[in-house]
Amino acid sequence: MGDFMKVGVGTSNPVKLKAVKNVFSIFYPDVQVLMIPVESGVSRQPFGDHEIVRGAINRAKLVLKNSDCDFGVGIESGLVKIPMLNGKYGLRQWCAIVDRDGGITLGAGGIFEAPGSVIERVFNFGEEVGEATDKIFGVEKSKRKEGLIGFLTKNVMDRTKLTEHAVILALVPRLNIKIYQISKTEI
Repeated sequence: MGDFMKVGVGTSNPVKLKAVKNVFSIFYPDVQVLMIPVESGVSRQPFGDHEIVRGAINRAKLVLKNSDCDFGVGIESGLVKIPMLNGKYGLRQWCAIVDRDGGITLGAGGIFEAPGSVIERVFNFGEEVGEATDKIFGVEKSKRKEGLIGFLTKNVMDRTKLTEHAVILALVPRLNIKIYQISKTEI
């Protein structure tokens, strides 16, 4: 891999890029992190862990296909049903990291309950959570800044921090390679 590691993030969202840079630079000081916009291959507003993970993996694989990066990172956020709270939905982000050998690792960030007003706009108007957040809070492009979580926590937790958790957790097997068997995927 040479003197430095090249990591491509399958996004055009600066929040996702910043989160990956923040985390990778802790563990790999000579990392170069690049923004490589790619499509997720899933719906605009993914629903359920399976679709969210599929979107993250698709993004990570496309990064490797469209670049000379050592690692492709895909981050996808979506809605999941919250267990035991009838009819409540939460937001969760998944991070997929794929390497040139087809090794894949996954990590999920924290989940938080989405307000009913946001969920209603998603289901009734077909909006993404970010679009609904913008309309409800009267802002623009919140998903490229603090995100819904930033508004709900007065920025104690923002979208960058939430995304960092998923990235850190996806790195766990790579940081502990002697005790993990990394799953393989076709690139």
